[in-house]
This record gives sequence, structure tokens and C-alpha cells, in this order.
Amino acid sequence: MTEFAIVAGGAKGIGRACATKLVAKGYAVSIWDLDGDAAHATVAALVKGGGIAEAMVIDIADETAVEEAVAALRSRTIPISVLVNSAGILAMTPIDDLDLALWDRVMRINLRGPLVCARAVVPSMKQRNSGSIINVVSNVVAAARLYNAAYSAAKSGLLGLTQVLALELARHNIRVNAISPGSTRTEMLDTYDAATLDGILKGNTETFRIGIPLGRFADPIDHANAVAFLASEDARHITGQNLFIDGGQTLA
Repeated sequence: MTEFAIVAGGAKGIGRACATKLVAKGYAVSIWDLDGDAAHATVAALVKGGGIAEAMVIDIADETAVEEAVAALRSRTIPISVLVNSAGILAMTPIDDLDLALWDRVMRINLRGPLVCARAVVPSMKQRNSGSIINVVSNVVAAARLYNAAYSAAKSGLLGLTQVLALELARHNIRVNAISPGSTRTEMLDTYDAATLDGILKGNTETFRIGIPLGRFADPIDHANAVAFLASEDARHITGQNLFIDGGQTLA
């Protein structure tokens, strides 16, 4: 039976890779993103490849909008079985220059959004006594990084939320886990010059003082593979866990 997987922030980067992998696993994927053009382009590529996918242009921190989106999905005969919270923004600002409006925006997208999405899908998962929620956190929860106060606080909060939800929802057979990516080849990393990239790998830049022992950056598919595993029955006895996918970056 086909099941729905919602990928919040699925238009680009890690989210897009997750959506692509889940489609390949047979899920119908609903991509939620504020970037409508990118979301529709991702859906078009997935459909062209034979998958079932759709895009919803939505602010994941808007409770009413999210509940309406879930209601629209529940009106169909395809159950919602997976939620991937991949949406997020990075703000690298020294604490002296950290505007509280920016702090609030980072918290709204990186922490409030995943909570809103989880609360919206849980009732349908409870009805089926089954479900998997996967939150994309970050390895900053284990290795502090300069100028990341808002981002680190939000992602640490998301890890805590993951663990509490895992406890609360276990009796409903709903599993809640997290992955913590390290430096990954996404659009943001592509803006760095060769010297900066080399510095990140070796851990000798001001912001990135911890290198990557495996000597390479992650690709989005590395995270998508882990998400697909955590969503599957192969991970049926795994909940409340945080999987670091960073090439050993948190070991150095």
C-alpha cells in the first residue's frame, strides 16, 4: 500500500535528497516549502522519474496552514506514515550583533516549525498505531561553533524535542529520531572558495575548528539514506536516537 511521506523543507539540499530517496522507496511524497519554484521543480523531477509527489507552498511554523495541509492529505485514501522535518535556516552572527528578530526567526523555522508539523501529523499516526518522525538536527549539538548562538540553541532544542516526543509517542508505536549532519555539499557550501573548503576539511578556520577525519564532505544522499532507514521497518525498534552523519567531525 502506498503511504505518504511529508518532507518539510524538501525543495532543496538535504530535504530534496530525502524526498527523492523516499519516492524511490515507494512513498508518495508531499514536499512542504516556502520556495514554491524550487518545490515544484523537485516535484516535476520526481514525477518524471515515475514517482508520486506533490508540492505545497507553506510556512511550516504557521499552525493553521500546516493543519489545513494535513487535513487535505488525510482526505485521501493514502495514510501519512512519515514526517521528515528538514526545513531550517542558518544564521552566523556574533552574539554582540545578534538581533533578536533574527533569533526569533531562526527559532520559528528551526524549532517551532518541526513542533507544529509533528503535532499536526500525530493524530493520524495514532489512529494507525504507526508512524515515523525524523528531525534533521545538526552536529553543532555536540561541537560548539563560533557565531552560531541562535542556530545551535534551536537545533539543541530540536534534539530535546525529539527525545521527549519519542517517549510520549512510543505507546502509539510512533518512532521519533534525529539525524545530525556535519558539513554537507549543499548550496551554502558551494559559496565558499577552495581555500575555505580546505580549511573546513582540516579544521583550521575561525568558525570550523574541528576537521573531518574521513577527509571529505557529506553529500545530501548520505543523510537521505539514513532517513530512509529510520523511516523503514528495519528501524522498528529504534526511537529517541540521534545519528551523527559527519565523517567523524564530532570525534576530533
